[in-house]
Amino acid sequence: VMWNRQTPRFNGNSFLKFVNPDNSTSGDLMLSIVFKVTGKSGVLFITEPSEMHADYIEIGVSRGRLYLTYELGAGPAHLKGPRRVDDGKWHFLHMTLQGKHAILMVDRWASEVVSPGQRNVLNVGPYLYLGGSPSHPGITGCVESLSVKDEPMTMSDTIASSNVDYCEDNVPENSIYKLKYRLK
Repeated sequence: VMWNRQTPRFNGNSFLKFVNPDNSTSGDLMLSIVFKVTGKSGVLFITEPSEMHADYIEIGVSRGRLYLTYELGAGPAHLKGPRRVDDGKWHFLHMTLQGKHAILMVDRWASEVVSPGQRNVLNVGPYLYLGGSPSHPGITGCVESLSVKDEPMTMSDTIASSNVDYCEDNVPENSIYKLKYRLK
């Protein structure tokens, strides 16, 4: 398998599974993803709950628009992007969660949301999923790069995968979305 040179493509029933890069299962989270999708819906990134908490973060596409949902234990917080991203073009996503406060930036758009209740710590399991998960249908599209807590993830960081193919193209070298690292 040639993971080292090609960008992963997901078909709606695909996923990559990673171990949380610093083995931390609680606290703040920051992630960046360079992606393109053609499907109208599916999960792009999701955490699994820990053994003791039902907390999670989910980023996906619904009706062509990006969404963020997260749960810290007092009810979910939701945020939906105003523009469609299911256009087959490359997009840059950056999400930060600090305490109860989340900011989602996509291309040149940004919005924020605060979760309900008093809880302000994210307690998730040790695994992260990209492109979908075994229990959540995923995106139809490609992901060129993923960074979690400022740490670039590579294909060698995956511990499981399913139905992942290769994208026919990469982010152009002169694009503002071309990062110095790739999910390769």
